[in-house]
Amino acid sequence: MRQFYVPEALHVGSETVFDVPQSHHIADVLRMKSGDTVRLADGEGNVFLASLRFEGNVVKADIDEKCDSLPEGKITVAAAMIKKEKWELMIQKACELGASVIVPLVTSRTIIHLDDKEINKKLERWNKIALQACQQCNRASLCVVERPIPLSQIEKYRSEVNLVAYENEEKTKLRETLSSDEITFVIGPEGGFTADEIDSLNEKGFTSVSLGSRILRAETAVMFVLSVIEGLK
Repeated sequence: MRQFYVPEALHVGSETVFDVPQSHHIADVLRMKSGDTVRLADGEGNVFLASLRFEGNVVKADIDEKCDSLPEGKITVAAAMIKKEKWELMIQKACELGASVIVPLVTSRTIIHLDDKEINKKLERWNKIALQACQQCNRASLCVVERPIPLSQIEKYRSEVNLVAYENEEKTKLRETLSSDEITFVIGPEGGFTADEIDSLNEKGFTSVSLGSRILRAETAVMFVLSVIEGLK
């Protein structure tokens, strides 16, 4: 069943009007018809079933019932920015695997640097990718991509459990540390973190963890961590 995000308060018995792009997508791309049932999500965890109604070029939906939603934890992915194609793939897959917030990081070995004008355009694109991914996998809540920050500001995104993937960590394994569903984990760039950056993260309360015996690409590491978290639910 198709799901659409509607940025407004929804309740049974009311109607919602899709905007022009959504109406076009529903009518001309998906070829849906009046009476078809869809899921509507407000992005805050509330999901409803609704019946489509076509009025000229405008598509509306009559909200019929509220769905039971599974509780979702809050998972913050703080990842050093990597090359465009890999970064956008990472956003898409992180959303599909349950990330709540994605924080782009600038580290000493980050090779991607954006000025303010570029950041605004990139944020719009990144959040569009996130929206489409969340919509595709029928998530009740949206994943948000935040503005890039330097690694030194990571404390503002601390959670109950705070982790950093580090290839030189030999003792602490990822699965041993997942004692809460409110998690922030930090992933470095292609060249990894420097020893000083790891020391700084440890001082800020981020526990270094091993992701196994293999050195993973940054985008693969994000998917691996989220998959482990999902598997422990």
